[in-house]
Order: sequence, then C-alpha cells, then structure tokens
Amino acid sequence: MNTKDYIKEVHRQLQDEEFYVPLKQDPTMMIKCEIDNILQLAFDRRYLTTKEIDFLQVKHPVVPVFYILPKIHKDLQNPLGRPIVSGIGSILEPLSVFVDLFLRPLIPKIPSYIKDSTDVINILHDIYISDYMMLVTLDIDSLYTNVPQNEAILIMSNALSKTDTAGILVALTKNQLFLLQPTVLSAS
Repeated sequence: MNTKDYIKEVHRQLQDEEFYVPLKQDPTMMIKCEIDNILQLAFDRRYLTTKEIDFLQVKHPVVPVFYILPKIHKDLQNPLGRPIVSGIGSILEPLSVFVDLFLRPLIPKIPSYIKDSTDVINILHDIYISDYMMLVTLDIDSLYTNVPQNEAILIMSNALSKTDTAGILVALTKNQLFLLQPTVLSAS
C-alpha cells in the first residue's frame, strides 16, 4: 500500500463519526488528574499499596498513536485498514496491564473461549460432520468498537465478584470513570 492510499484510508476511518469524535484539545492531563485522584482514594482506603500506586501513575504520559494495518489478505489492490491505537507510554497503559492481571485468569473459563487454531482443530476432531452440514466462519466488522462498554463492565464486575480477588480495578470508559471492586461497581 503506497503512502497516499494509506493516508486516505486513515482519514476514511477517522471520519467515521460512529466511532471517532474530533477533540478540541488533548485530554491527557485532565484524565491524568482524574486517575491520580482515584488512585489516591484507593490508596487512602488501603486498596492499593505504594508500590502499586507507583506502577499505576504515569508521570509523563504520551498521547496514544493511531495507525492502521492494511488487510492485504482480503484485497491486495485497495485494502481496508485494521485500526490500531498504540498506548505505549500513555496514561492508560499501566491501568490496562493492571486490569489484564485480574481478567486474564477468567477468560479461559468463558464457555465460548477458543485459545487458538489448534484448540479449534481439537474441538472439531471429536464432532461428527455429516454430508448435510457445512462449517462456516465469519468476520465481525469493527469488533472492538462495537462492544457495548457498559454491558462489558457489568459482565467484568460480575465475573470478578465471583473471585477472591482483592484490591481495586480502575477502568476508564467512554464517558465515566468507574471504581471496580470485587463486589461493587460504582460511578465516582
């Protein structure tokens, strides 16, 4: 994909107002202040240790970088792009790592979880497929941007409430900052 077509595809995606909204200013420092306040509250309530606070607070956050990976496996001439937001060094990177620490053990317990291609092969190995059946696959357009955020937070909170996980998780959603404790989901 040449540079001109790459830039054209990036602009096409970013102009989709269903998923992207232009910002008048960089909200990083405002988000940093909100997160720092919640982390301080969590520390004061002894949900987090000094070491955890040091990990979760980003002293000098950078703005995440948006780019695309051309889907050349679907169209070599005029490929659409898979949007990627690289959050390395961003205000949300350590929170993402922290949340992942708690969620990762829960994911394999989901009934629809499939680890990888080998897992699919092993599952299909024991299933009889007659001549009247057909295996099909599907591709969901904009999967992650179409996940209902509030519903995902409730599912996550419910799953965490069934664990003996201690501590506090902080999740930044579309318009609200939530404190997630193992048994409580409350807007702050």
